[in-house]
Amino acid sequence: MSKTKNGRGARSYAKEAKAYAKEDLKTLSSTLVGIISNRKVQLTCLLLASVVFLSFVLFFSPFPSVETLKVGSLAERDILASRDIRVEDTRATAFQKAEALKKIYPVFNYDPTLVEEMERKIHKAFAYMRDYFEDVLALSSEVPSGAGEARKETLDSEKMTQQKRLNLLLQEEQKRRLTFEKMLGIHLSDSEYALLKQERFSPLIERKLIQLIRIYKNHWVIRSRDDLPQGDFEGLIFHNMATGKETVIHDPDMIFDLEDMRGVFLSRSKEVLKGLPPQKKFLILSMAQQIIRPNVIYDKVATQERIQKAMEEVGPVVKEIRKGDVIVRKGERITQEQIEKLYAMENRTSGLWKVVMFVGFFLITFLTIYIPYDFSLKNIRKIKFQTRDLLFLGILLVAFPLALKFYYYISYAIKAVFPVLEARVLLFLFPVAAAGMFVRIALNSEIALVFSVVLSMFFAVVIDSSASFGMIVFLMNILGAELVSRCEKRSKVLWAGIATGALGGVLIAADRMIQGSFISYTTGWGILFSIVGGFISGVLVLGFTPLLETLFGYTTDIKLLELANLDHPLLKEMILKAPGTYHHSIMVASLAEAAARDIGAHPILVRVGAYYHDIGKIKKPLYFIENQQGGDNKHDKLSPSMSSLILISHVKEGVELAKAYRLGSEIIDIIQQHHGTSLIRYFYNKAVEAAGGNAEEIDEKIFRYPGPKPQTREAGLIMLADAVEATAKSLDAPTPARITTIVQETINRIFLDGQLDECELTLKNLHQIADRFRIVLMAIFHHRIDYPSMEGKEVKKEKGEKWPTYGQKIGKVA
Repeated sequence: MSKTKNGRGARSYAKEAKAYAKEDLKTLSSTLVGIISNRKVQLTCLLLASVVFLSFVLFFSPFPSVETLKVGSLAERDILASRDIRVEDTRATAFQKAEALKKIYPVFNYDPTLVEEMERKIHKAFAYMRDYFEDVLALSSEVPSGAGEARKETLDSEKMTQQKRLNLLLQEEQKRRLTFEKMLGIHLSDSEYALLKQERFSPLIERKLIQLIRIYKNHWVIRSRDDLPQGDFEGLIFHNMATGKETVIHDPDMIFDLEDMRGVFLSRSKEVLKGLPPQKKFLILSMAQQIIRPNVIYDKVATQERIQKAMEEVGPVVKEIRKGDVIVRKGERITQEQIEKLYAMENRTSGLWKVVMFVGFFLITFLTIYIPYDFSLKNIRKIKFQTRDLLFLGILLVAFPLALKFYYYISYAIKAVFPVLEARVLLFLFPVAAAGMFVRIALNSEIALVFSVVLSMFFAVVIDSSASFGMIVFLMNILGAELVSRCEKRSKVLWAGIATGALGGVLIAADRMIQGSFISYTTGWGILFSIVGGFISGVLVLGFTPLLETLFGYTTDIKLLELANLDHPLLKEMILKAPGTYHHSIMVASLAEAAARDIGAHPILVRVGAYYHDIGKIKKPLYFIENQQGGDNKHDKLSPSMSSLILISHVKEGVELAKAYRLGSEIIDIIQQHHGTSLIRYFYNKAVEAAGGNAEEIDEKIFRYPGPKPQTREAGLIMLADAVEATAKSLDAPTPARITTIVQETINRIFLDGQLDECELTLKNLHQIADRFRIVLMAIFHHRIDYPSMEGKEVKKEKGEKWPTYGQKIGKVA
């Protein structure tokens, strides 16, 4: 029995252990999934990966390494400088530092407030002792002297207490004396103290002592001349600690030490202490000579800092070697100077130094990417990065500098075959403007601007810190980004590339003018290569845009042009299943696109978004009024809440269709947001009526769309066009006055409902939109001439009406 029980217990423990292990594994996996799916973790990983890869790109050199060379060995081939290098001339550097050191003067801190501080100490110390002796005198006068036994017997306890207090005060005198000496920083002999005590530390002695101390107020006093730094100095700098000003002293005789100052006191004491007894004169002079302190102190730290700063400012004296210069000729014996030049060219010292160099590249790369990224998020409202955006930008930031670096070194091989061409001129065959065009087509102008700034800096580093090349790249990318915006034709991309190439040619010519070599074959080749490179940029962008759309799910202008084709399968299905919705979408597109141009929104996106905003109605077309051909209304048999649920569902079903047909995130957002959180008023009012007019019994949320509200101007514009078109279509007699009124009332209703709170439409934009809607609708519902009836009778004409402008006060619609 016990064995059976033990066996069963072991198996149960094993099962429990497995169960716990599975739970732990599930917990661990869910934790890892949570970490990986965290957006901050994703962004941090993307940033670090981009920085690391780009640092390797900047650090790595595809040039073959120079073979190991030793001083005195014979060079087996010519070795040319692969880039501009600078080699330090150590002798010239040492001479420059020595010259700079002669101009650095020792620094002394001068405290002009020291005299006032001493005066305060003297006044405080004398007042301290005077107060003491006044207390002694006051207590002494209150204690009666001895007057026989009878007098002693009459002393009461209070007088005994006063005597004790006097005795305690007298015992404190020695302590008071030491405190007095400590306050002034002096030592008094017994005779000097006795004289001061005899005079009760009189204000006269205090005043004369202060007068004598003031003699050295305008003197520079050091402790000893041994404190002056050794060496030949043309001057000394006195730093006034009170004002911060500095004075240069060239004459050392203007400086006094403490012994000199005591002699000055001795000579001037005859005048200051005139009329005093000799003992008092000696006392005051002795105290003054002890009290004085140096008001000038040598500042070794400040002096060393100035010396160090001067040494740093001198910098190394370097020899410049231009790219292509011969460093070592074949058959020459290699010198130490040539080895140093080769080390400078290859940056070849130690493994540790290379690690430090890579860390430097890493820090520069990180800050160059992170600071513009952080600035953009905090200060540019239109910039909102998604994870895919950062991945896309990171790939471009790594791929283009890497490709440029390899092409840069390939250009030297081309130059070897065609010596007439310069390597830097050949660079403009590279599609330098393609990156900015990619970013603008996929994202927006603001991101393209910031990206072009960052990319141009990295391009400049790749081309050996060429500022002019970086500036040209920046301008070409900005122009390319501008020209591919609002791309309504594919050919516009090619022309944008050619235009950026032409701009590059102009900038190359301007750069050559600055260098004084404008009239040359190089300038002509540079302009030609720049135009060809621009054309290559356009072709590259046009060819890779479909791949960009597929990989990252971007809805570019080129994709919008494809979606705008009315032969799209979704639109064909719509015209068959929901012809009324199709016609409604076309009308909304006409309204929205016309207004989009007035307010500066994206007209192509607006038009395509309007085409597809109601595609969800394909699922249940007969539940929407525009598709009912005069038959029974299916909502008559449904409750108001069920009817509103069916109407609301067309948004969700439209999103599902858009995802299935890969219409892109911008179109999906418009489908989701074109109703916002608006109220389905007809069925809401019907529900309220069914509840006996008590609106509190009805949950309004059931009759509102789930949202979100429009987040962009384009989505807000389609919301307005959708509502205005549907309302205007219900007019029996669409006269100009009624059209104006219905447009104004519809826009005001949507605005007051708060549906436009989260998009960037301003009141000015709303006025522009209303005016454009009014014009388009009046063109659609224009008056026609009266035709004779079948019986030959002429139909009665209506009187023409004056068409009011938006905002004009008009009568209520009948």
